[in-house]
Amino acid sequence: EAARAKSAQKRLFRAKCRSALWGLGKVTLFVLCCIGLVKGVQLAKTLPYFNLTRLVLTGDTQKGPLSRKEAVESVLVGNFFTANLDLVREAAEHVPWVKHAAVKRVWPDTLAIEVDVHEAMALFEDGRLVSTEGVLFAANPEEGREAKSLPSFYGNPAQIGRIAARYRRFGTILAPLE
Repeated sequence: EAARAKSAQKRLFRAKCRSALWGLGKVTLFVLCCIGLVKGVQLAKTLPYFNLTRLVLTGDTQKGPLSRKEAVESVLVGNFFTANLDLVREAAEHVPWVKHAAVKRVWPDTLAIEVDVHEAMALFEDGRLVSTEGVLFAANPEEGREAKSLPSFYGNPAQIGRIAARYRRFGTILAPLE
């Protein structure tokens, strides 16, 4: 009976060892897969296949230097995965006529930028332009389609929103007289 107990203990010990080895093997396999995944992502970030080769601009891009893409190409660093979209958006929004820019990645090698531009309604006394929303912005009036017939506004820059609203209102009141 002692031999039987000893044999049962050996079998139990072997089963526990086998179970521990299977568990260790599973953990090792999981760790190796994680390391492989991390290394694969690092490799994918450096492959030339993912370099940004196209920059697509949509919206009214005829005003200012954004039509030549110069403003964003200077800050465009990295590839599809590593390009800083916030930095590209900020660079696009610093172009004088741009009101807002939205930047997105398009698989596998394109960066798309959609721009909303200011529409000038008047020229302010200090040379800045007044947008249709009543916002002052600095831009070259000759770059806009509206340059030939812009009225001039004079007054307090803090009141430009109110001045623009009244100008639009007077325009609608006087429109039937044309």
